[in-house]
Amino acid sequence: MQHLLSLSSYLFVGFIEMFLITQRTALISRKKNKAAAGVVFIENFIAFFIIWQLAKDVTNNIPGFIAYTIGSCSGTVLDIENFTYDKILRKAKRLKKQILSTKTAKFFIEATS
Repeated sequence: MQHLLSLSSYLFVGFIEMFLITQRTALISRKKNKAAAGVVFIENFIAFFIIWQLAKDVTNNIPGFIAYTIGSCSGTVLDIENFTYDKILRKAKRLKKQILSTKTAKFFIEATS
């Protein structure tokens, strides 16, 4: 069970790291340098941590490398296809409009005013 949990964490961290790398590239291309720098800070922290974890026992950690690689590939593909920063903002704005346009939200806003 512990081994499965370890492999799942490598997969998840690989996913998050590549998601952030793809976001960094998108932010740089839109000239959002400060946001890109923040993403790079988090990305590097994760990268060094995972390299340290995997390098502690290289000979017996081939499944960890594979799980991390699968997570990395998944993070890149999903980010490019579905979760770019602009798409997330547009979806959030649409969701906010939908929530505020419901009768319940209007009633709640009027009741709290």
